[in-house]
Amino acid sequence: MYILSADNGTLSPAAGTAGKETASTADQSWEYTLTLENVSEKIFWFTDRPERNFGNVTTDYFFQTVWPNVYVKIAPNAILDGTIQPNELDDGLFLALRSPVYDSASKQVTFNVTLQNSTMTDKHPVNPVIFENIAVTINDNNQDSQVVEWVYTQMALLATLEPEGTEGKYYLNLEDVYPECYYMSLAPDRYAVTNTVGLLTDTWNNHFGDVPPNASITSYTSDGELQVNVFTLENPVYDSENTRITYTATLLANQTEADEYFYNPTLFIDAAKTDSCKKQMGADGFTGRFTVHNSSTASIWVVETSPGAPGSETAAQWDWWVNKYGEKYEIKGGGAKIFCIPDGGAPGGNFRFRMGCDDNGDNCKLGDATGPMAGINTLFEPSFGCKLNQENKKEIVPGCAFNPSANSTDFPKFPDCLTNPTSKNCPSIGGTDFFDVSTVDGYTIPLFLEVKGSNCRDGKGPRTTTDASMLDIASCPSDGKATLYSDNEQQNALIQAAAGISWLTKSGTSLQGCVSPCHWFEGSGIGDPHNPDPTPASDSPPFNSASYYCCIGTPDGPGNGSGKCAEGPSNGGKTYPITLTNYVKNLKAVGYKGYTWQYDDLEGTMTCNWGETISLTLVPGGGVPYDPATKWAYDGKKCSGGKKGSYSSLLACQQAKMKYNCETVTYATGPTVKYCIVDPQGTKTWDECQSSCTN
Repeated sequence: MYILSADNGTLSPAAGTAGKETASTADQSWEYTLTLENVSEKIFWFTDRPERNFGNVTTDYFFQTVWPNVYVKIAPNAILDGTIQPNELDDGLFLALRSPVYDSASKQVTFNVTLQNSTMTDKHPVNPVIFENIAVTINDNNQDSQVVEWVYTQMALLATLEPEGTEGKYYLNLEDVYPECYYMSLAPDRYAVTNTVGLLTDTWNNHFGDVPPNASITSYTSDGELQVNVFTLENPVYDSENTRITYTATLLANQTEADEYFYNPTLFIDAAKTDSCKKQMGADGFTGRFTVHNSSTASIWVVETSPGAPGSETAAQWDWWVNKYGEKYEIKGGGAKIFCIPDGGAPGGNFRFRMGCDDNGDNCKLGDATGPMAGINTLFEPSFGCKLNQENKKEIVPGCAFNPSANSTDFPKFPDCLTNPTSKNCPSIGGTDFFDVSTVDGYTIPLFLEVKGSNCRDGKGPRTTTDASMLDIASCPSDGKATLYSDNEQQNALIQAAAGISWLTKSGTSLQGCVSPCHWFEGSGIGDPHNPDPTPASDSPPFNSASYYCCIGTPDGPGNGSGKCAEGPSNGGKTYPITLTNYVKNLKAVGYKGYTWQYDDLEGTMTCNWGETISLTLVPGGGVPYDPATKWAYDGKKCSGGKKGSYSSLLACQQAKMKYNCETVTYATGPTVKYCIVDPQGTKTWDECQSSCTN
């Protein structure tokens, strides 16, 4: 690992790329130019564990000798830490560097750059960004194709060294540490993801075992001078209340005496390993571009449900999808798993999640496969496209998956696809990835989806994230006679009761999930009160209430995307629509952007070019979703769950403390609807919005 410092520098969009997002792992274009001025005459270096070596090389030697021998074939990943002008904000950039041009006389170096991630508010700036007091940490390249190697970055406002009592050992204290820790892979992989800072400390032994990592800390003296210190780190202790991390540190190389302060420190921890896709799968043709992170302290079991038809003529890829990942995998608290996606594509299927399970991933408190709550889950529904031809970016590589769900309405040239799905009868899945998060059946856990890619969008415009972090079971609402219609006297009696139907389901005091109206009408043993006479949705006339709340039926009925589902089941299809149930309105109110009902397409589906790096974080705020003792508190910006707080649910906290705007949604399959949605820039209280934002 090499550390290059400079007094100042500029990150500028490359010609013709302003406004474009980061390059994909498959598209090696370079969207930015990084120019560093008055660079240091020497570059500091240190080795990865278990070696404890360090030293300096001249900057001339590095660019004339080290770079041509180490980095020409594979562009390295790097981390730039600096102060953005004129706002003097300390930020970090995660980059891939290429083609340096170094002028020793002027002490200037210019790189072509791919910006993979950053702590900047504007993740993909279209105007030049000026930095001062720059340190660029250039990572080694990974030499082992069997593993993925990671480095970790933590940032804080201040750090101190205190003698530990043993010669050469200290306590390294990071004060006011940033709430996120940044994970970055070594090249040739281009993974750059974030996680909560406490997770790395909680799972330290899982990452490093008995061999402590080396780490550098770049910081500034009280005079503003950049300094670099190198340690071996052990035994992290995270004090979340005081935002402080303490490490036991063995000093390897120092420019700071003990008891001195480190201002604006950035800590780089190098490096932990996970198995590569080639090692996991035993073959080429897979890309580890989908990572699931567990931010909870408890284990989460991930269950991949395969589509019903192969979707690929390449047996090895299809065997992988069904047999390799068509099962459940445990991700321990603070852990992560890389899923290897076949380059030929993997259409359909979904990921479900279980918590509070036994050692086999069964008998779970959330997401169990059997019993009345079977099927009630927060769903992640990806359809992975086929790898594009690397020369023209248009043709599809041989062995591309086909779309087994193609219908003749959308694909008239393939009338036999649904009845006999083969590569001849069905269209190619193409070079596009599709992603959505769904609460159509109900929800159990919160999650956050982020795609580091180019040309990602939904029905409203560019978009790279789906935020479902606000899926709080305790916020699950009730619906009653004002919002629900019934065609059955027994059901009608329950709906007409003053309390209505609570979609919240419990087992004792443990929260099991929030069920959708569709599942209450069709199922038993869920909701409060339970439906004593469940009625399956009819897919042909006469349609029943379940048909409308599940959007099932012929084009003349509520299904197949017709507008009647969004309009409602009574009075000629004019009242009690699914879109105006409290279930949907409350999900919109807390800021959820995924699917709330079957044809919630405008913001529901996100599409991206093939090859992007996908990060799915489960329970991003930490904690345990089924814990009824969770309390919510407002910190001046947002409501967060934990052990302390005055509110029993996220919704209650937001309604009491945050502002709202009235937003209008025009559904392609139904009428225009207005929703009160929480907004940091909002102008109305909850009550004010409710009184003015009417349908």
